[in-house]
Amino acid sequence: MADTSFLTQEESVVAHLFWVVAAVEIVSVAIAGRSVSGRMLAPDPDLRAVVFEPSPGQEVPDRVLRKGKIVLVKYASLEDEYQFKSQLIEASPAKWVLAIPRDIRRSDRRMTRRDPVAGSRRYTIQLHKPDGTLRTLLVNDLSPAGVGIIFDPQLDRFKEGQVLKGELSIPGQDPLSVRIEVVNVRTNETVATERILGARFVGLGFTGCESIAMGLKRELQG
Repeated sequence: MADTSFLTQEESVVAHLFWVVAAVEIVSVAIAGRSVSGRMLAPDPDLRAVVFEPSPGQEVPDRVLRKGKIVLVKYASLEDEYQFKSQLIEASPAKWVLAIPRDIRRSDRRMTRRDPVAGSRRYTIQLHKPDGTLRTLLVNDLSPAGVGIIFDPQLDRFKEGQVLKGELSIPGQDPLSVRIEVVNVRTNETVATERILGARFVGLGFTGCESIAMGLKRELQG
């Protein structure tokens, strides 16, 4: 069974890599003065690595594809650009296995862009409140790193730093058990009487990240 645990400092990086799988079509890897294009596949929890699949027809000498070789991975989404350095763990012409990076440089403020999903009204989360009650709320935006939740301030109160458990419902999937930490509460620009709770996932794991990324990918592809 896949290992779903990883270091806390890796959590946002792994979530971001799953987002790349779902949202970025073309990734380029610079190696030995060459730029190789291809696509990112889901991170491997056993190897603790990310997998890159080069597009066919690109010739890279075998001597270049050696274990420990440093590579620079670059990609973009809309106006935002990202890059990270990694090492080759193993490589063949069809698949490169790269070590999960320690950090990812980006041009935007949020490393993993959240997709707006409120319009579909099919994404919900059932939160377990401290008083023992359950509240089913509509999800405003979602990524493998975090979630925005719509709520009525006259019915619910949330505060920064609060940690809550819940079940996240994604169309076409079984509910996903999650823990979230409240990061901020802001006004809903669409409905003035509502608020949006911004939260990050805590301990989501490889399986949880993949579940959210693949669910969003299906939504984006229609």
